[in-house]
Amino acid sequence: MNLSCQEFVSLLYEFVEGELIAEQHESIQVHIQACTSCGVYVESYRYTKSVARYLPRCNPLSEAFAARLQTILDEYLRDEPPR
Repeated sequence: MNLSCQEFVSLLYEFVEGELIAEQHESIQVHIQACTSCGVYVESYRYTKSVARYLPRCNPLSEAFAARLQTILDEYLRDEPPR
């Protein structure tokens, strides 16, 4: 199964969390070995996630703000492949 960069991004969270089936995991491994941009993207994501653990907790976002932020992120990820 050959993945596009967009397909890679859509599976990134599950990949990093170890939630993919073996075939999907292997497809991502093959993709990030062949695509330097996506390889950098996954490492950047992992680094950001590890650093974020040390940030202080803040108040929860309002439901309206969280929904708007999610919409913006979804549109960005759908329209922009990782660089």
